[in-house]
Amino acid sequence: MDFLLSPEAIDQIIFAMEDQSTRSFIKTQTGVVIRGAVVGACRQGGENEEYLPLPEWQPTDGFRLMEAFVAQVPNPIYQERLRVTLAAGQGVFRSFKDALKQSADLEHSWYQFKEEQMRMVVVEWYGNERELRGLERLAPEAEEEKPEANEEFAVVVA
Repeated sequence: MDFLLSPEAIDQIIFAMEDQSTRSFIKTQTGVVIRGAVVGACRQGGENEEYLPLPEWQPTDGFRLMEAFVAQVPNPIYQERLRVTLAAGQGVFRSFKDALKQSADLEHSWYQFKEEQMRMVVVEWYGNERELRGLERLAPEAEEEKPEANEEFAVVVA
């Protein structure tokens, strides 16, 4: 894999992961995220460009993330409200977001928690993909290096 996992690349990958209506890929030579394109079951594209499927993110992953967040909420009143919301069934994602709006601090904590957890998923995926190619995992700080001034990461919608 020729691209480094910059903070910008992680953001693009997370954005694509959360769009569950399309399957997304990343060009391993450039780090460009391709959304909505079908590049085939094999990982090879044209011009010797390799396309790698991004980590999958299903509704069950999001639900588990919400459960993990609720388990660490220090305020027992908010924690119980969120637990009740998670047990409600249909419309749980919307209800959860609505419940978070009861407290700006709680809502901020959720989005910070979610971003940190999803970044860890992406970094782990990147490390696993490097190992599959016989490369060493990079140290966490090296995996999130800042891109050079002339590097660009783009999202292409096909």
